[in-house]
Amino acid sequence: MDEFLTYWLAAYVADLRPTTARGYESAVRLHLIPGLGRKRLDKLTVQDVRAFITACRQKCLCCAGKVDQHRSAGVAVR
Repeated sequence: MDEFLTYWLAAYVADLRPTTARGYESAVRLHLIPGLGRKRLDKLTVQDVRAFITACRQKCLCCAGKVDQHRSAGVAVR
């Protein structure tokens, strides 16, 4: 599936606005390829997609995006 997603980015995203293209590229790189990339596209099931979506909903976006790594230790976030 990772090969297809890479192909899709190159073929489809090229015609989009730069900010939209960057958003799609980061979604594919940070979420879709790590979550579903090893799965063969012809073997992808509804259950695979549901499990992926459930996992995405449950993970902390700050941690997944490594937002906190630039923060000083002991600094509270509000």
